[in-house]
Amino acid sequence: MKLGASWGGPAGQQPTITGWTASTGGNPDLKPMEANQFDSALEWYFSPTGMLYTTVFYKKIKNYITNEVTAENISGQEFAVTGPQNAGTGNVKGVEAGYSQFFDFLPGAWKGLGVQANYTFLRSSKITGTTSCDPDHANGSCGADFIVTNPALPMAGLSQNSYNLIGMYEYGKWSARLAWSWRSRYLITTEDSGDTYLPMWNDAYGQLDASVFYHINKAMQVGLQMNNLTNSTTRVLMGPSTYVNGVVDPKLYTRAIFQNDRRYELVFRATF
Repeated sequence: MKLGASWGGPAGQQPTITGWTASTGGNPDLKPMEANQFDSALEWYFSPTGMLYTTVFYKKIKNYITNEVTAENISGQEFAVTGPQNAGTGNVKGVEAGYSQFFDFLPGAWKGLGVQANYTFLRSSKITGTTSCDPDHANGSCGADFIVTNPALPMAGLSQNSYNLIGMYEYGKWSARLAWSWRSRYLITTEDSGDTYLPMWNDAYGQLDASVFYHINKAMQVGLQMNNLTNSTTRVLMGPSTYVNGVVDPKLYTRAIFQNDRRYELVFRATF
Protein backbone atom coordinates (compact mmCIF):
# COMPACT_ATOMS: atom_id res chain seq x y z
CA MET A 1 0.00 0.00 0.00
CA LYS A 2 1.24 3.46 -0.91
CA LEU A 3 0.03 6.75 0.46
CA GLY A 4 0.94 10.01 -1.23
CA ALA A 5 -0.02 13.64 -1.48
CA SER A 6 0.93 16.50 -3.73
CA TRP A 7 0.29 20.23 -3.85
CA GLY A 8 0.98 22.71 -6.56
CA GLY A 9 0.61 26.43 -7.12
CA PRO A 10 1.89 29.30 -9.24
CA ALA A 11 5.58 29.90 -9.20
CA GLY A 12 5.00 33.46 -8.03
CA GLN A 13 6.84 34.97 -10.96
CA GLN A 14 5.50 38.10 -12.56
CA PRO A 15 4.23 37.34 -16.09
CA THR A 16 6.10 38.79 -19.02
CA ILE A 17 3.93 40.72 -21.49
CA THR A 18 5.10 40.52 -25.07
CA GLY A 19 3.63 40.79 -28.53
CA TRP A 20 1.75 44.08 -28.19
CA THR A 21 2.63 47.71 -27.74
CA ALA A 22 -0.65 49.56 -27.27
CA SER A 23 -3.92 49.23 -25.39
CA THR A 24 -6.92 51.16 -24.12
CA GLY A 25 -7.93 51.72 -20.53
CA GLY A 26 -9.97 53.76 -18.12
CA ASN A 27 -8.88 56.45 -15.69
CA PRO A 28 -9.84 56.12 -12.00
CA ASP A 29 -8.49 59.63 -11.36
CA LEU A 30 -10.74 61.26 -13.97
CA LYS A 31 -12.61 64.27 -12.62
CA PRO A 32 -16.17 65.05 -13.76
CA MET A 33 -16.53 67.86 -16.27
CA GLU A 34 -18.21 70.96 -14.81
CA ALA A 35 -19.67 74.00 -16.54
CA ASN A 36 -21.07 77.42 -15.66
CA GLN A 37 -23.25 78.94 -18.37
CA PHE A 38 -24.72 82.34 -19.15
CA ASP A 39 -27.11 83.14 -22.00
CA SER A 40 -29.32 86.06 -22.92
CA ALA A 41 -32.04 86.30 -25.57
CA LEU A 42 -33.91 89.12 -27.28
CA GLU A 43 -37.14 88.35 -29.17
CA TRP A 44 -39.33 90.55 -31.36
CA TYR A 45 -42.82 89.39 -32.38
CA PHE A 46 -43.56 91.63 -35.35
CA SER A 47 -46.83 89.85 -36.25
CA PRO A 48 -49.12 87.16 -34.77
CA THR A 49 -47.19 84.51 -36.73
CA GLY A 50 -43.76 86.11 -37.11
CA MET A 51 -40.72 86.65 -34.90
CA LEU A 52 -37.05 87.59 -34.94
CA TYR A 53 -34.67 86.59 -32.16
CA THR A 54 -31.03 86.65 -31.19
CA THR A 55 -29.22 84.83 -28.39
CA VAL A 56 -25.72 85.23 -26.98
CA PHE A 57 -24.17 82.55 -24.81
CA TYR A 58 -21.02 81.83 -22.83
CA LYS A 59 -19.98 78.60 -21.12
CA LYS A 60 -16.99 78.13 -18.81
CA ILE A 61 -15.86 74.49 -18.66
CA LYS A 62 -13.70 72.90 -15.97
CA ASN A 63 -12.00 69.47 -16.15
CA TYR A 64 -12.58 69.17 -19.89
CA ILE A 65 -12.18 65.52 -20.97
CA THR A 66 -10.18 64.37 -24.00
CA ASN A 67 -8.95 61.03 -25.37
CA GLU A 68 -5.16 60.75 -25.21
CA VAL A 69 -2.18 58.39 -25.35
CA THR A 70 -0.03 58.09 -22.24
CA ALA A 71 3.04 55.96 -21.47
CA GLU A 72 2.54 53.46 -18.64
CA ASN A 73 5.04 51.07 -17.06
CA ILE A 74 3.66 47.52 -16.96
CA SER A 75 5.88 44.67 -15.77
CA GLY A 76 8.95 46.80 -16.33
CA GLN A 77 8.01 47.72 -19.89
CA GLU A 78 6.72 50.98 -21.34
CA PHE A 79 3.40 50.75 -23.17
CA ALA A 80 1.20 53.33 -24.91
CA VAL A 81 -2.28 53.31 -23.34
CA THR A 82 -5.21 55.23 -24.82
CA GLY A 83 -7.85 56.57 -22.46
CA PRO A 84 -9.71 59.62 -21.12
CA GLN A 85 -7.76 62.45 -19.51
CA ASN A 86 -8.66 65.82 -18.00
CA ALA A 87 -7.33 68.63 -20.20
CA GLY A 88 -7.89 71.66 -17.98
CA THR A 89 -10.35 74.50 -18.47
CA GLY A 90 -11.87 76.20 -21.49
CA ASN A 91 -14.80 78.25 -22.71
CA VAL A 92 -17.37 78.31 -25.49
CA LYS A 93 -19.00 81.53 -26.65
CA GLY A 94 -21.21 82.45 -29.54
CA VAL A 95 -24.35 84.00 -30.96
CA GLU A 96 -27.48 82.66 -32.65
CA ALA A 97 -29.98 84.59 -34.75
CA GLY A 98 -33.26 83.35 -36.15
CA TYR A 99 -36.40 84.25 -38.07
CA SER A 100 -39.79 82.52 -38.25
CA GLN A 101 -43.02 83.53 -40.02
CA PHE A 102 -46.20 82.19 -41.57
CA PHE A 103 -47.41 84.35 -44.47
CA ASP A 104 -51.00 84.58 -43.23
CA PHE A 105 -51.53 87.81 -45.19
CA LEU A 106 -51.61 85.81 -48.45
CA PRO A 107 -54.97 84.81 -49.98
CA GLY A 108 -56.63 81.40 -49.63
CA ALA A 109 -54.49 78.30 -49.23
CA TRP A 110 -51.31 80.35 -49.79
CA LYS A 111 -51.56 81.66 -46.23
CA GLY A 112 -50.36 78.25 -45.02
CA LEU A 113 -46.85 78.96 -46.33
CA GLY A 114 -44.13 79.74 -43.82
CA VAL A 115 -40.38 79.84 -43.36
CA GLN A 116 -37.86 79.42 -40.56
CA ALA A 117 -34.16 80.24 -40.61
CA ASN A 118 -31.42 80.32 -38.00
CA TYR A 119 -27.65 80.74 -37.93
CA THR A 120 -25.16 80.02 -35.14
CA PHE A 121 -21.58 81.22 -34.82
CA LEU A 122 -19.39 80.03 -31.96
CA ARG A 123 -15.81 79.80 -30.86
CA SER A 124 -14.17 77.60 -28.26
CA SER A 125 -10.89 77.71 -26.41
CA LYS A 126 -7.95 75.92 -27.96
CA ILE A 127 -6.98 72.84 -25.94
CA THR A 128 -3.21 72.43 -25.59
CA GLY A 129 -1.07 69.53 -24.39
CA THR A 130 -3.20 66.69 -25.78
CA THR A 131 -1.32 63.68 -27.12
CA SER A 132 -1.51 61.35 -30.11
CA CYS A 133 0.98 59.19 -32.02
CA ASP A 134 3.65 59.70 -34.67
CA PRO A 135 2.09 58.60 -38.02
CA ASP A 136 5.19 56.44 -38.64
CA HIS A 137 4.49 54.19 -35.63
CA ALA A 138 5.35 50.57 -36.35
CA ASN A 139 3.09 47.56 -36.95
CA GLY A 140 -0.11 49.60 -36.88
CA SER A 141 0.22 50.08 -33.12
CA CYS A 142 1.48 53.07 -31.17
CA GLY A 143 4.51 52.34 -29.01
CA ALA A 144 5.42 54.47 -26.00
CA ASP A 145 8.37 56.01 -27.85
CA PHE A 146 6.03 57.27 -30.60
CA ILE A 147 3.81 59.42 -28.34
CA VAL A 148 3.73 63.08 -29.43
CA THR A 149 2.04 66.30 -28.29
CA ASN A 150 -0.62 67.72 -30.61
CA PRO A 151 -0.81 71.36 -31.70
CA ALA A 152 -3.61 73.35 -30.05
CA LEU A 153 -7.01 71.89 -31.00
CA PRO A 154 -10.58 73.16 -30.59
CA MET A 155 -13.08 71.48 -28.30
CA ALA A 156 -14.70 68.39 -29.78
CA GLY A 157 -18.16 68.36 -31.35
CA LEU A 158 -18.41 72.12 -31.99
CA SER A 159 -18.83 73.61 -35.48
CA GLN A 160 -17.87 77.27 -35.83
CA ASN A 161 -20.73 77.85 -38.29
CA SER A 162 -24.10 76.13 -38.67
CA TYR A 163 -27.47 77.08 -40.10
CA ASN A 164 -30.94 75.72 -40.92
CA LEU A 165 -33.41 76.78 -43.62
CA ILE A 166 -36.95 75.39 -43.37
CA GLY A 167 -39.94 75.85 -45.63
CA MET A 168 -43.30 75.03 -44.00
CA TYR A 169 -46.89 74.57 -45.01
CA GLU A 170 -49.87 74.27 -42.61
CA TYR A 171 -53.36 74.56 -44.04
CA GLY A 172 -56.51 72.56 -43.45
CA LYS A 173 -55.73 68.88 -43.13
CA TRP A 174 -52.31 69.14 -44.79
CA SER A 175 -48.87 69.92 -43.37
CA ALA A 176 -45.49 69.76 -45.09
CA ARG A 177 -41.88 70.60 -44.31
CA LEU A 178 -38.71 70.98 -46.38
CA ALA A 179 -35.53 71.49 -44.32
CA TRP A 180 -31.89 72.07 -45.25
CA SER A 181 -29.33 71.84 -42.42
CA TRP A 182 -25.59 72.48 -42.62
CA ARG A 183 -22.64 72.64 -40.24
CA SER A 184 -18.94 73.34 -40.77
CA ARG A 185 -16.07 71.00 -39.95
CA TYR A 186 -15.66 69.95 -36.32
CA LEU A 187 -13.28 67.84 -34.21
CA ILE A 188 -14.51 64.34 -33.29
CA THR A 189 -11.65 63.31 -30.98
CA THR A 190 -8.11 64.45 -30.20
CA GLU A 191 -6.85 60.87 -30.68
CA ASP A 192 -8.40 57.96 -32.54
CA SER A 193 -7.52 54.67 -30.85
CA GLY A 194 -7.29 52.83 -34.16
CA ASP A 195 -4.54 52.38 -36.70
CA THR A 196 -3.89 56.11 -37.08
CA TYR A 197 -3.96 57.41 -33.47
CA LEU A 198 -4.42 60.92 -34.94
CA PRO A 199 -7.00 63.65 -34.26
CA MET A 200 -10.21 62.95 -36.18
CA TRP A 201 -12.62 65.47 -37.75
CA ASN A 202 -16.01 65.46 -39.45
CA ASP A 203 -15.86 67.51 -42.64
CA ALA A 204 -18.53 70.12 -43.39
CA TYR A 205 -21.90 68.44 -43.98
CA GLY A 206 -25.36 69.38 -45.17
CA GLN A 207 -28.51 67.45 -46.01
CA LEU A 208 -32.07 68.04 -47.19
CA ASP A 209 -35.05 66.42 -45.41
CA ALA A 210 -38.77 66.61 -46.16
CA SER A 211 -42.10 65.40 -44.84
CA VAL A 212 -45.78 65.63 -45.76
CA PHE A 213 -48.73 64.62 -43.56
CA TYR A 214 -52.49 64.36 -43.96
CA HIS A 215 -54.51 64.79 -40.75
CA ILE A 216 -57.37 62.30 -40.89
CA ASN A 217 -58.87 63.79 -37.74
CA LYS A 218 -57.60 65.36 -34.51
CA ALA A 219 -56.24 62.02 -33.29
CA MET A 220 -54.82 60.39 -36.44
CA GLN A 221 -52.50 61.36 -39.26
CA VAL A 222 -50.66 59.58 -42.05
CA GLY A 223 -47.66 60.78 -43.97
CA LEU A 224 -44.33 60.32 -45.70
CA GLN A 225 -40.95 61.26 -44.18
CA MET A 226 -37.87 61.60 -46.41
CA ASN A 227 -34.31 62.00 -45.11
CA ASN A 228 -31.13 62.98 -46.93
CA LEU A 229 -32.76 63.70 -50.26
CA THR A 230 -29.42 65.12 -51.44
CA ASN A 231 -27.76 61.71 -50.84
CA SER A 232 -25.00 63.50 -48.92
CA THR A 233 -21.92 61.62 -47.71
CA THR A 234 -20.05 62.00 -44.43
CA ARG A 235 -16.29 62.51 -44.80
CA VAL A 236 -13.99 61.82 -41.84
CA LEU A 237 -10.62 63.60 -41.85
CA MET A 238 -7.43 62.95 -39.86
CA GLY A 239 -4.65 65.30 -38.76
CA PRO A 240 -2.70 67.37 -38.07
CA SER A 241 0.19 64.89 -38.00
CA THR A 242 2.94 65.42 -35.42
CA TYR A 243 6.26 63.56 -35.61
CA VAL A 244 8.70 62.69 -32.80
CA ASN A 245 11.31 64.95 -34.42
CA GLY A 246 9.00 67.94 -33.86
CA VAL A 247 7.81 68.35 -37.46
CA VAL A 248 4.07 69.07 -37.81
CA ASP A 249 2.06 68.47 -40.99
CA PRO A 250 -1.01 70.73 -40.60
CA LYS A 251 -2.95 69.19 -43.49
CA LEU A 252 -6.08 67.11 -42.95
CA TYR A 253 -6.34 63.91 -44.98
CA THR A 254 -9.40 61.79 -45.77
CA ARG A 255 -9.73 58.87 -43.34
CA ALA A 256 -13.11 57.48 -44.42
CA ILE A 257 -16.24 58.31 -46.42
CA PHE A 258 -19.66 57.07 -45.34
CA GLN A 259 -22.62 56.85 -47.72
CA ASN A 260 -25.71 57.77 -45.69
CA ASP A 261 -28.27 56.96 -48.43
CA ARG A 262 -31.75 58.36 -48.88
CA ARG A 263 -34.40 57.08 -46.48
CA TYR A 264 -38.18 57.03 -46.93
CA GLU A 265 -40.70 56.18 -44.22
CA LEU A 266 -44.46 55.77 -44.34
CA VAL A 267 -45.82 56.95 -40.99
CA PHE A 268 -49.13 56.53 -39.21
CA ARG A 269 -49.64 58.40 -35.93
CA ALA A 270 -52.48 58.11 -33.47
CA THR A 271 -53.11 59.90 -30.20
CA PHE A 272 -55.24 58.22 -27.55
